[in-house]
Amino acid sequence: LKTIANLTNFTIFIVFIVVNASVIYFRYNKPVKEGFKVPLNIGKFPLVPLLGIVTSMFMIVNLTFDVLILGSVLVIMGMIFYFIMNMNRKYQGKRA
Repeated sequence: LKTIANLTNFTIFIVFIVVNASVIYFRYNKPVKEGFKVPLNIGKFPLVPLLGIVTSMFMIVNLTFDVLILGSVLVIMGMIFYFIMNMNRKYQGKRA
């Protein structure tokens, strides 16, 4: 049960990293005139998402080795599944 709980933590930390990295990415590549604002910026760079990434990385590093391996395998399998499903949708769209 402890391993499953830590696997859940691992995947949640990965999601937090991706979300915070997306905020930074979109700040530079697809800025919006109106919408939500992120406090504490240095120029255009938002510090809160950076702090979120660093904190999530710190939490991941403190997980056990078996959880890191199993979690990485789960994330890689999820990415493979996503790309297979995405290719399948593109193929079906071309046939129609």
